[in-house]
Amino acid sequence: MTPIYVLTEENVAGQVRDIRELLDALCAGLSPTQLNWQPDGGRRWSVGQCLDHVTKTTYLYNSHLEEAVTGAPRQPTPAARPNVLGRAFIWMIEPPARIRVRAPQTVQPSFSFDLEHLLAEATGALAQLQELTSRTVQVDSGRLRFANPFLRGSRVFNVATGVLVMLAHTRRHLIQAERVKAMTDFPS
Repeated sequence: MTPIYVLTEENVAGQVRDIRELLDALCAGLSPTQLNWQPDGGRRWSVGQCLDHVTKTTYLYNSHLEEAVTGAPRQPTPAARPNVLGRAFIWMIEPPARIRVRAPQTVQPSFSFDLEHLLAEATGALAQLQELTSRTVQVDSGRLRFANPFLRGSRVFNVATGVLVMLAHTRRHLIQAERVKAMTDFPS
């Protein structure tokens, strides 16, 4: 499915479904060694670290989106779009990654993972994002702004952007994890 940058429940549900399929295929049959193996002598992230980073980031972003939506006046917008700055940001992080930025300390991944626990956390974050979407379409998510945790609480993005950014960010790091698995020295 090609991502569509309009916030609707159907669009987000379709993207989450596609991401879940990618996640399941990525993790199928991974051993603990494979999950935790870091390329380039530990200088790059493992599959587990990619998933952990996505999960931490999604939960953090979700909490800030939730805060903005809670208490906002009910004004259904069945198809909200990201603002101009938001569209540019989504374009930058959507695979293929156009810009590499060091992850903030608050969402740096851990180093060792259990696959079952990691998958439960990742799918929980996606489910929470999808559930949050059902409330974001009940407010004016094209105008309502949220405090971005990575921009010192700045409110430069609308809520529609926030949800769509998390989907693009997840795809970005799942593709990164796929590249790790495709490396010639990936453990067999």
